[in-house]
Amino acid sequence: MEEKKPCMASITVVEKKDLKIIHDLAHVIWPLVYDYMISKDQIDYMLDKMYSVSSLEKQMEEGDVFIILTEDNITHGFASYRIHHNDLRVRLHKLYVHPAAQKNGWGFKMLTHIFEEGRHQGKKEIELNVNRNNKSIGFYQHIGFTIEKSEDIEIGNGYQMNDYVMVKDLTL
Repeated sequence: MEEKKPCMASITVVEKKDLKIIHDLAHVIWPLVYDYMISKDQIDYMLDKMYSVSSLEKQMEEGDVFIILTEDNITHGFASYRIHHNDLRVRLHKLYVHPAAQKNGWGFKMLTHIFEEGRHQGKKEIELNVNRNNKSIGFYQHIGFTIEKSEDIEIGNGYQMNDYVMVKDLTL
């Protein structure tokens, strides 16, 4: 009987020179996770708008921190967040784990890293937007996020994001 090896996944903060890792992984993950929610054309539009290397560089310059989760030299997921200095909330912008690597606790591992960073900076809450039809809503609720409101956001090219804003208390 083969022994299951312990999880040795690590989280690394991404430097600007490594943003292509995020670009490449997003282009693999997005078509797999959003195919039942939005059209292929909208997926392509949003990938170009939000995940081109130049867009990722701009996000980083504006204060976003990008992290990747790696195990055995394979990057399985990524996240980005911003800690606003004039607000009590951390803003989670991105959290993705390749579908083949889900159910390993890696999304939660990245979130835990972000929670700790927020607490260290004195933040009281974390917020995120999630598509109202996204299966991951249950995951977020399971770990303590609640729906604060619904919002529809025009993103250009005739597309909208139809989201919930979800919030979690970091002081508990």
